[in-house]
Amino acid sequence: MELTRYELDNGMKVLLHRAAAAPVVACNVWVGVGSADEEPEEAGLAHVHEHMLFKGTDNRQVGELAREVEAAGGHINAFTSFDQTCYYVVMSSRYFETGLDILADAIQNSSFDADELERELEVIQEEIKRGKDNPSREASLKLFETAYAEHPYRLPVIGTSESVDSFGRDDVLDFFHKHYVPENMALVLVGDFEIDEAKDLVEKYFGGFENGGYTPRERAPEPKQTEFRGWAAGDDINQAHLRVGFHIPHATHDDIPALDLLGAILGYGDSSHLFQTIQREQQLVNSIYSGAYTPKDAGLFMVSAQYQLPEEGRSDTDVLGAIMKEVFRFRDVRPSLVDLERARTIIESQEIYGKQTVQGLAMKVGRYQMVTGDPQYEQVYYEALAQVTPEDIRRVAREYLTPDNCTVVLSHPEMHGEVTVDELEETTRKAREASESEHVKERVELDEEGFARVKLPGGPTLVIQEDHSVETFSARALCLGGLRYENVDNNGINSLLSELVDKGTLNWSAEEIAHRVESMAGSLKGLAGRNSFGLSMSGLSQFFERSFELFAGCLLESTIPDDEFEREKRLQLEYIRSRRDKLGAVNYEQFCAGFFAPHPYSMPSDGSEASIEALSADDVRAYYKSLINPQDMVLVVVGDIDSELVEQLAERYFSGHDTGESLAPEIPEPGELNKAQLVVSDLEKEQAHIICGFQTPSLDHDDKYPLEVLYAILSGQGGRLFYELRDKQSLAYSVGARMVFGLDTSAFVITIGTSPEKIEQAVEGIVREVRKLHDGTITEDEVARAKRYLAGSHDIGLQKNSARSLSVGLDELYGLGYKRSLDYGERIEAIEVADVERVVDAYLDPERMLVSIVKPEACEVPDDLLTRVLEE
Repeated sequence: MELTRYELDNGMKVLLHRAAAAPVVACNVWVGVGSADEEPEEAGLAHVHEHMLFKGTDNRQVGELAREVEAAGGHINAFTSFDQTCYYVVMSSRYFETGLDILADAIQNSSFDADELERELEVIQEEIKRGKDNPSREASLKLFETAYAEHPYRLPVIGTSESVDSFGRDDVLDFFHKHYVPENMALVLVGDFEIDEAKDLVEKYFGGFENGGYTPRERAPEPKQTEFRGWAAGDDINQAHLRVGFHIPHATHDDIPALDLLGAILGYGDSSHLFQTIQREQQLVNSIYSGAYTPKDAGLFMVSAQYQLPEEGRSDTDVLGAIMKEVFRFRDVRPSLVDLERARTIIESQEIYGKQTVQGLAMKVGRYQMVTGDPQYEQVYYEALAQVTPEDIRRVAREYLTPDNCTVVLSHPEMHGEVTVDELEETTRKAREASESEHVKERVELDEEGFARVKLPGGPTLVIQEDHSVETFSARALCLGGLRYENVDNNGINSLLSELVDKGTLNWSAEEIAHRVESMAGSLKGLAGRNSFGLSMSGLSQFFERSFELFAGCLLESTIPDDEFEREKRLQLEYIRSRRDKLGAVNYEQFCAGFFAPHPYSMPSDGSEASIEALSADDVRAYYKSLINPQDMVLVVVGDIDSELVEQLAERYFSGHDTGESLAPEIPEPGELNKAQLVVSDLEKEQAHIICGFQTPSLDHDDKYPLEVLYAILSGQGGRLFYELRDKQSLAYSVGARMVFGLDTSAFVITIGTSPEKIEQAVEGIVREVRKLHDGTITEDEVARAKRYLAGSHDIGLQKNSARSLSVGLDELYGLGYKRSLDYGERIEAIEVADVERVVDAYLDPERMLVSIVKPEACEVPDDLLTRVLEE
């Protein structure tokens, strides 16, 4: 990578990389302060600044920063980690200077208004509550809290409810003046710009930033762990969450490349050892992963797993013992060269995939700068990665994967009974002993955009786009199907089939398929949507022919083996049960049931326990046979490929199949909303979740575009809902609108997660904002900003081959024309205020909406809530 590196006179580091493949620029400001740099009384202040820096400056009012970026079609956001805070803008290169201006203003001139701070602290409290509702996140936080005894990595980045509640404006300002100085910052710019012009703009906006000098806080070193640590507790959850950690060195240590490879071999992907042994063969877990977490200071080698115990015959310690035995096995055996090359390919491929977007490149450069001090450290890392041998991997396993360096955290359903730390330790040590004693060896015309469309004889419609900017490809095969083709008896069959279609063919077993895919650093996955079914494959273009053979075989010759069916059926049932832990998912399911009935959209996409339990392997095979008809399919291949080769392969594999009649089920008409309706249920969570939905036409209707402009007016950090309901009233951490598109009907929905006591206020606020839309309050500026945001987001979203292939394929499948996405900007640009006002009047009637609420049982929602709200 050609990287221009220099320092401003004030000490700020500047890193510039020109990448002109797309007219997009990423502007990042990295600040060398994270939660690990906080004093005890400052816990969470770094994260508070992430929230506050975009909340107004001396030059811009609250909301103006986000509105300016979104008005230019860009994205603005920030994140906080243990080691740094990053503020970033991604936007069209034509608005490059606007992005720099906004970032510079936020970094240098934030006003930290006291009222805004008070409201934002409430929002952070909502964020903390939302985190506590996520059992997986809580388990991961507990791992760090338990594994680290002294180092500040043991504390949550976001702080605690108590610490956040203690902050005042002076605390924020003191922290800001202490850490937000040029010497402690790096500016990273990647995208379509000229270097000399960028240098001038950087000097213009950041050159006058005065440096006050910086002395980093000295972090408490973590003592060497010399004995097992553990934590276990039962909770009202449906799935157990297991986390295992081993202390490892910092990011630039010589052992990190070998530890990264060990993580990939052990637990990354479907051909990894933990997946094959623990998830596939022994069927002990629903998901499992391992990898090395390498921040600025000493990190952790982690293993994470989720599982549900059967009613009898297995315990939490059985699961832990099996996992730890497989982990410790690598202390005694060297991985095969096949394993090593697969892992090396997976890790090295991330460098290529990371180049697909400018924001990915900017994040990579910035992270390396802040963590290692060398923005091009990646090259050093990959050179070291190439030198790692199987013996190196065994060496680091023996060095770091020991019971005395091990921390185990287990959050499990209360019904499992008590699990003690002593039991966790005993199980871990026995697994080490067992592994030690039992270790085992082991030809087409392209148009000006690079597109071609071909109807293959006796086969699918083939759409190709050649794009040689990055050495990757994406293929999609799509047909009508999905939830829309289901009924009460087979609800969830498309979702189940999407997990089975690549689990065995006439030529390959599931294990062989997984190994082939991951050895080529690719991905292969079934697709089951609301209106379609299909298969996707992405990978490196050097393996395209081998990948395409596998792709076609899985789609057309899937055998759906009985054992794979039983395994995936069990997993889908467990996932259906685990949905009950997710507040938003529970409410969305409830909303759809009330809104779309009797249309199939009213059912959950993964089915119900009853419908999935009733399905047999023969049912799924019969459905698969009737659904997959190549002549009715759309096949899309996008990326660094040769179009003539694609056509030859597509015709070889997809043409000439003797298929029967296409599946064409009778689809009930969706119901009509003639009055306001309220649906309420209980779920014991910290927050309540609200969805307000309005009926809108199908996705092929011309009103799709003004409705999308309306969604953009309401959503985003500069949108009406965010400003009115979050910023002004502090009702929620997240609130927004979106479209739920379908081939037969669609919905315009507004969602908000809020505290239970604020339910009525939240519904009133939503109705008030909807009524404002009817009062002629929509402005030319709002519409213009929304149009620029949609067009810019659309352009940014289509950078990746996978996104383009899906968009092109679905548009062609639905009869909209495969190039519809290419003129999206023009269609959006044609929308005027009158068009938006018309769709508001036509569809957003509070007297004909459905309001779905999920809340804690102790919170009462009156039956006449909507009557009261609508009468005001």
